[in-house]
Amino acid sequence: MGNYRLWDGDLDGDTIIDMGAYEFGAPFLPVGVEEKPPESGLVAILVYPNPVSRSSVISYHLPESGHVMIDIYDMSGRKVATLVDGHRAKDHHMFTWDVSGMPNGLYFCRLTSRNQASTVKMIINH
Repeated sequence: MGNYRLWDGDLDGDTIIDMGAYEFGAPFLPVGVEEKPPESGLVAILVYPNPVSRSSVISYHLPESGHVMIDIYDMSGRKVATLVDGHRAKDHHMFTWDVSGMPNGLYFCRLTSRNQASTVKMIINH
């Protein structure tokens, strides 16, 4: 049956089985993604829900007005869609993208504007 050990860490008489996934007394290591608001002066993009099954909301922030491009790339780096290509005003923007014509897989959604770029991963899973 693999490696395991019995442990009563707080000496209360309740013994647990340790399967060896963690070491006792090891420091806490956070996992997950913490969403942070965009820093002033930087472009930012967010895709949700993620994974996407039917449609996705794409929200982005522009610190200055200017030409904006939002492109979708597949895992090989090939551009598979252009969602925005034009001038947009400074502020927060949001739109919905219907992904029904896209095959399942991992994609990258890239926002570029005024010599800045922001890229997020997205998973399409119908």
